[in-house]
Amino acid sequence: MADLPITDGDSFVVTDVATGARVPSQIIRREGGAFLRILASEVPSLGWRTYRFARGTPKALANAALVEGRGIEGDHYRVVLGPRGQIVSAFDKWAGRNLTTGGMNDLGSGSDGAARAENVGPVSATLRMEVADNPPRRVRVTLLRGVDRIEIDDEILGPRTNLASYRFQTSLDAPQIRFEEVGAVARPGLVSQGGDFLPGTRSDFMTLNHFASLATPAYTITLSNWDAFAMKIGQSGIRSFDLPTSEVSVLALGNVAGSQIDDQGGDGYFRDRFALRAVAGGWSGSDAMRMSLAHQNPLRALALPRGQTAPLRAPVSSLLGVSDPNVVITAFKPAEDWGRGIVVRAWELGGAPRSFTLDACALGVVGAFETSLIETDQRSVPVKGGRVQASIDGQEIKTWRLVSTTSADPSFHACP
Repeated sequence: MADLPITDGDSFVVTDVATGARVPSQIIRREGGAFLRILASEVPSLGWRTYRFARGTPKALANAALVEGRGIEGDHYRVVLGPRGQIVSAFDKWAGRNLTTGGMNDLGSGSDGAARAENVGPVSATLRMEVADNPPRRVRVTLLRGVDRIEIDDEILGPRTNLASYRFQTSLDAPQIRFEEVGAVARPGLVSQGGDFLPGTRSDFMTLNHFASLATPAYTITLSNWDAFAMKIGQSGIRSFDLPTSEVSVLALGNVAGSQIDDQGGDGYFRDRFALRAVAGGWSGSDAMRMSLAHQNPLRALALPRGQTAPLRAPVSSLLGVSDPNVVITAFKPAEDWGRGIVVRAWELGGAPRSFTLDACALGVVGAFETSLIETDQRSVPVKGGRVQASIDGQEIKTWRLVSTTSADPSFHACP
C-alpha cells in the first residue's frame, strides 16, 4: 500500500498510468490527517510506478477484511484478539492451521478494552483495541488486500519501569529458529546444540534486527520486527539456551543491562511494530529478509505537479535489478565521498556462492568497483551495457561502487 497526504476527504479515482487499469483506493485518517491509500502492485525494485488520481467516485469493491468484535478476517488470515490485546488466534486459511497455541503479541498484562474497526476499505482494514493497564496501551491489527502479512502496531501510552516483553508462542513443533543478528543470520544455541554461538555467550537476550523465523520442513512463520532490538528464546537464562522451543519474546521495556537508567529515561510513549507471515514449506533467508524489508520500508508516495518535465519520463521503471533471488539489496545510496557514484550493498541469503548481474542500465553506469564495507575501492569489475557482472560468497555481505556517465548527478537512460 502507499499513502498520499491529501487536504480533504473527497473520494478519488486512481488509475495506473502504464496500464490504464483502475486501482483500489480508500481515504484513511491517521496522525491527525487524511491520506489517499492505494494498492500499488508490481512496483519495480528500487524504482517507481506512476498513478493518476482525480476526484470522482471509484468502482465499488469489497473491503480488504471484515472486522467484527475482537476479530478481523481477510482472504488469507483470520485473527482474534484476547482481553489484553494479545492475539489468541491467527488462523492461516490457506493452510488450514493456527499460527499459535499460546498467544502472540502478548505483553502479559491488561484488562478488557474497547475494540472497534478503523479505516476499513478495499485496500486495508484495521482492528483497534484500547487496553486498560498501568500504563494504558493501544493495539492495532491490519490486513491488506493481496499483501501476505498480518501487521501489528503496539503503543504503550505511559511510563512503566518493570521488564516487559511481547511473547510470540507459535504452534510449530520444535522449529529451527533463525534471526538476523549483527551482520549475520544466526541460529540460537551453542554449537554443541546445533546453534551458532560459543560457550560464554550471554543467552538470555539476543540481538534482533529485521526478523526472526521459526520453521519446520513443512511450515515457516516469520516475525518482522520494525522497532525493537532484542529478544529472548523461550525461557533462556543468562548462561543457557532454552531449546528446543517454539516461543520468542521481543523486549518492549526494561533495564536488562542493569544500568543506572531504570525509568526508560523518563519517556512515556513507546511504539513497536511487527508483522507475521506464514508460508507452507521450509525456510528461505531471502524471502524472510524481503518480507521484513517490505514491511519496514513502506512505499513513498509523491504528488507530481502537472505538466512538469524531468528525466524520469517512463511511467514505470527500476533503477537497479538483481538477477539472483537469493541476493538481497540492503543499501542503495550515494557514495560517502560526494561525486563518486552510487553504492550498492548486497547480502547473499541462500547459503551458497553466486554469480549474478546487477542491472544498473537506467543509471548509465560505465564503471564499477568492489569496495570494502567502508567504501574503499578494492578492485574493478566488468560492466557491459550498464550491467555489472558480480559474484558473492554464501552468506556474504558485499559492496560495489557504481560510476555513471555523470556520477554526481546521473541521468536516466533508456535500456534495451
